[in-house]
Amino acid sequence: MANTKKNDRIIALVDMNAFLASVEECMNPLLKGRPVIVGGLPNERGIVICANYAARSFGVKFGMMFHEARKLTPGAIFIRGDSHIYQDYWDRICRIFYDFTPLVEPVSIDEAYLDFTGCIRDYSELASYAESLKVWIKSSTGLSCSVGIGSSKTIAKIASGMEKPDGLVIVPPGDEADFLSPLPIKMLPGVGHKTANTLGDFGVETIGDILKIPRKLLENKFGLRGGEFYDCAQGLDPRSVKESGNPKSVSRESSFHNDVIDKEEIYAHLYYLLERASAKLRRLKLKALSGKIKLRFSDFGLDELPFQFQKSSNIESELFEEFKGHYHKLHTRRVALRQIGIILSHLVPDLSQINLFGGLSERMSGVSRSMDDIRERFGYHSVVVGKTLPLSNTYEKRQYGYELRTSSLTK
Repeated sequence: MANTKKNDRIIALVDMNAFLASVEECMNPLLKGRPVIVGGLPNERGIVICANYAARSFGVKFGMMFHEARKLTPGAIFIRGDSHIYQDYWDRICRIFYDFTPLVEPVSIDEAYLDFTGCIRDYSELASYAESLKVWIKSSTGLSCSVGIGSSKTIAKIASGMEKPDGLVIVPPGDEADFLSPLPIKMLPGVGHKTANTLGDFGVETIGDILKIPRKLLENKFGLRGGEFYDCAQGLDPRSVKESGNPKSVSRESSFHNDVIDKEEIYAHLYYLLERASAKLRRLKLKALSGKIKLRFSDFGLDELPFQFQKSSNIESELFEEFKGHYHKLHTRRVALRQIGIILSHLVPDLSQINLFGGLSERMSGVSRSMDDIRERFGYHSVVVGKTLPLSNTYEKRQYGYELRTSSLTK
């Protein structure tokens, strides 16, 4: 391969294979080779958060209901999971990333973009460089990963999924169009089932087929996304790898043990989720300007309602009043709740000064931060808000809080 040119970028996407289930296998080697499903216990209600490859071979997928997964894999091992353990493993992996490049952009708890531009002199060194990364991760954590490398994020993302698990696919500069052209259209990032069907009406079955359609027609049909599809089909993607910074949003959600109608129990869950999310915002010195509440009902219907706050906040007691009001706007059907979730978004720096003798908001901020300090030293249950007390009748207590129904999604 030729030496890398000045403008050539080398971007990698590292995908930790079946990450949550693989961590469980590392902690319990007896699980290896058996179908493992993370998200809850088999007699509980919920969805599959992660399935290892043994379970996937039976057709188990992310988001599948437990009762469906049980039918496909009667002998599967169901595990609730622990987000704190997964975060610890991910932190260890990210530290390894930084030993290979200073430009790392985690995009989830099991994927990250790495910019290798300037880290190697020649593309012929790239395979051994990437293999060294894979070996280091494996020897340090026991986990395997798949790596895709190319001149853009789009190429790296698609390449990372070509040889799972434990694969390495490199697309040299200039080979992007040939690499992409024969691939199914659904492999293009951003193209879901509905979009693929719409593109199918235009005769598009492969990524290369997109280039047979005028760009203007795609933009008229899909807006800005249409132009992005056209560019990505050629391997054109100007997005750079951005150093990890503050998140764009903070979210928390959990299923209930049983379908819930009682308002006090719903309020307890809502307050607790806001409490955990607000504590993270305070640690990051951020406030939220907007929120969204998500409700999944016993008939599996899903309703969501985004809204803006009257003012930016990271105080759970303030946010609770906002969310409670919008909860009542959203929950208008006489149907029990199955799951509740909250999202805090449009995050801005917290520039306020704590003043216990100031207004109500300043005093509540001081109270919340004092509770953060106490819980950091003595555990979550060293100081408990009355609104969350109903949870103590249902969930087990842990040092960091309650072990909610979907513990792998809550922190």
